[in-house]
Amino acid sequence: GEDLIRESGIPYTIVRPCALTEEPAGADLVFDQGDNITGKISREEIALICIAALESPYACDKTFEVKSLVPFSEPFTVDPENPPPEKDYNIYFQTLKDGITGKESLEQSAIA
Repeated sequence: GEDLIRESGIPYTIVRPCALTEEPAGADLVFDQGDNITGKISREEIALICIAALESPYACDKTFEVKSLVPFSEPFTVDPENPPPEKDYNIYFQTLKDGITGKESLEQSAIA
């Protein structure tokens, strides 16, 4: 399905979240490419990332994975009196490279 989207000629952003949780947004994040991370991330955070991607030229035609830095064994909570600062997702989007889909490592394994 992802390949069809990429080949369609329509601008796209493919977001691959790690395990989705009901925790609030606000945890520190890791964005990566190449289908090599595991972890968890809140559904709320993914929604915010998707909305930001719609408005960002840096997310256009990119495929990436995202997770929080909070381990599975620790619940993430937010203190309503001291919420985390709002994120500028463009900072993360600007680190993304063109053409990385996660299939590269599979292709390298087939050659070896």
